Amino acid sequence: MIIPAITLTVFSIVTLLLLPSFAFAQELTGGQIARNLEVEDSDASAGDILSITASDALLRSSAAYDVNIFGVVVDDPAIVLNAQTDATKSIISAGEAEVKVSTTNGNIEVGDFITSSAESGVGQKATDEGIVLGKALASYSGSGIGTIPVLLNIHHQSPIVSGGDLWEKISALAAKSLDEPDSFQLLLRYLFALILGSASFILGFTFAARAIRTGITAIGRNPLAKGTIQSSMFFNLFAVLALAVSGVGLSLFIIFYR
Repeated sequence: MIIPAITLTVFSIVTLLLLPSFAFAQELTGGQIARNLEVEDSDASAGDILSITASDALLRSSAAYDVNIFGVVVDDPAIVLNAQTDATKSIISAGEAEVKVSTTNGNIEVGDFITSSAESGVGQKATDEGIVLGKALASYSGSGIGTIPVLLNIHHQSPIVSGGDLWEKISALAAKSLDEPDSFQLLLRYLFALILGSASFILGFTFAARAIRTGITAIGRNPLAKGTIQSSMFFNLFAVLALAVSGVGLSLFIIFYR
């Protein structure tokens, strides 16, 4: 009787300890963890995109692809950190939030990247390279300002990874570079990276095939040195593979480095 009683007691204690945590986790599912921060822009409200200035002041974003995007003002988050004052607002920089948007840069579809715009606090569809707020979780095609859920992930978005065929991206950049010098520099960077990556792969494959063919021929001529020749073959293949991978890695670095 003692052992069952002890087992029941332990089970009860574990249940009491785990149930609150489980319920708490369930309550936070889909919720937001925000921070109360002072916002100097008194007109900022829920859904507005905020940027941080050089003096650490938080204001509504008012430039497209603002490199200083900080987060979004939200209402009623699940958890709020920092004390609330008359000058603070709840802000999140990651997670899901309702964001003010417009169709200034075209209709928004699910999966489109959202960035800031010239309209204070309002987001728009991102179609060029630059800083984005996150991905749209709903479509919007209204004529004024609306709100849609956005999965916040503030980062630099390059058109080379935003979908579509690589040659289409290069062609678009080539056409755009006629009017914008910055786009021409971007085009040259992508072309150089493409040439470097392709050359590394082709040369690596060529030298690897040559090393294998030479090794097989050498083994046929001198079977007694088979072990030494095979070791030399593996070493050469490893060296060629390392060079090829380094070339491809360098080309990717050229593409994404800012």
